[in-house]
Amino acid sequence: MTTAVRIREIDVEVAYLWLECGIAWFIDVREEHERSRGAIPHALFHPFSTFDPSFLPYVDPVLGLPRRLVFYCQQTEPASKAAHCWADEIGAAVAFVLQGGVEEWSKAGLPINM
Repeated sequence: MTTAVRIREIDVEVAYLWLECGIAWFIDVREEHERSRGAIPHALFHPFSTFDPSFLPYVDPVLGLPRRLVFYCQQTEPASKAAHCWADEIGAAVAFVLQGGVEEWSKAGLPINM
């Protein structure tokens, strides 16, 4: 029996809290040319065009517990596709996507690494 993957969009305020608390890893699925606009601090870069979900960690190596992965792109669609792909690959029941992507993050005045 296959478990249906639920993609949950989270807003930038929740995402920032998760980042600050260190309870989520952020996965940037934008292409290289889009990254020149900046990235969320500490995000892992995995462009959607070459996306391989098997390279992404699910279990925190220190705690041995499942890790929250938050996928993002410039807006939302490629991040949702990558989140589905990852969750299907590792069997996760839920994956998170940053609502509005890095554009919304930037509009909220949250930190961006250039």
